[in-house]
Amino acid sequence: MSFPSISAGAYRFPVERAARIALAEILSALRLNADLQKVVIVCFDRRTYDCYERALAETMKRGGHGRRQ
Repeated sequence: MSFPSISAGAYRFPVERAARIALAEILSALRLNADLQKVVIVCFDRRTYDCYERALAETMKRGGHGRRQ
């Protein structure tokens, strides 16, 4: 599954918030669907990538569960 970071930036939705929401939903889908093998998050620039990295680190620190590849 590919997951583009859309509506953040151009439509002024905060990228940091979008990353947290997206990761929460992706991790939920991974927990609920054992057949889902891989999720690719598509980031359009370095800032977006960095926001996702920080959000993922925060999620894992809080005990978020999911498979990271």
